[in-house]
Amino acid sequence: MKLFKLVLLMSLIAGPAFATPADREDDLGVGAMAGTVTGVTATKWMDTHRAFDIAYGANPDAESQVHADHLWTFEAGLPWRIMPYGGVGLGAGFNRELDNQERDIDAFARVPVGLSWYADRVPVGVFAEIAPSFIVTPVATGYMDANLGARYHF
Repeated sequence: MKLFKLVLLMSLIAGPAFATPADREDDLGVGAMAGTVTGVTATKWMDTHRAFDIAYGANPDAESQVHADHLWTFEAGLPWRIMPYGGVGLGAGFNRELDNQERDIDAFARVPVGLSWYADRVPVGVFAEIAPSFIVTPVATGYMDANLGARYHF
């Protein structure tokens, strides 16, 4: 909740003072996320609108997951330079309980969608994302991930 308040405060106060980066090509962003799982995230930009994202996170119940996504960002003209994005990805979960079934390891596909804000004058980006996910093995089922995060860009 504290991270959400920080993201909201940054958007309302600092958002209008910054412009969307003209060129993110080859940028690397490293940061943290909190939500369904809490952990680390990194994004490597291929060009201004396309990136690869990887993340690892865990929760207090010792459940964890790792995922990798291919993301597309869209310039939508939203206020405060907020940009929607979407993508596709794959991942693996460890020691998770879903649908009252214990799973040592599972594989899943996901479709992340979210909103991001990237400052131009400071190398920081923040995001809010949901990701409908479908476990394909060992037993098929669906679930939803939701995370807030921030990254520092190099």
